[in-house]
Amino acid sequence: MATRNKIIGGPSRLDLMFAFFDGKIKSPRTVMFVAIAIDAATGKRFSMTMSEMVIPSLKRIGDDNWEFTAFSQALGENYGAPSLQGVYDTHTRKGWFELVQK
Repeated sequence: MATRNKIIGGPSRLDLMFAFFDGKIKSPRTVMFVAIAIDAATGKRFSMTMSEMVIPSLKRIGDDNWEFTAFSQALGENYGAPSLQGVYDTHTRKGWFELVQK
């Protein structure tokens, strides 16, 4: 079972939707998430910023709640293999994500 990590900051609803709709073009709009993650080897928590995230999949599951998949353009990942999935609330700007096993 994958470890769920907390998202403690991220994009507005509009920015998230733009990233999704622009995600299929050559130079997609990207978003940034701020998270608290857990090091799998040590179990220690650490703060991280995930920048240049492309959102290829986005599904509304509530008023401000979105289920998403994403990958890091900064790491040169491709469209066929999202590196994380999660749920994000654009009102509170909080949520969770887990890494996708490849």
